[in-house]
Amino acid sequence: ENAQLLTEEGILLSDVQGDAVVDYDIDLYALKLDHILEQKEHTIKRLRKQLALFRRRCQDEESASKNVDHVSFY
Repeated sequence: ENAQLLTEEGILLSDVQGDAVVDYDIDLYALKLDHILEQKEHTIKRLRKQLALFRRRCQDEESASKNVDHVSFY
């Protein structure tokens, strides 16, 4: 997903570089780039939520492991 967005971004950038670019092209570039950035932002938010969940599970596992170490065996 991210690789595809990078490819789209690169194509957009190459389309607006050069002397033959008109204002319309720049406006369209800005609109499309904004859409790509929104997609990236959504992806980053999703990844951060997943990371927070992963960290929480790691902490829970560490706490459970410490509790097992303190249990007396008869």
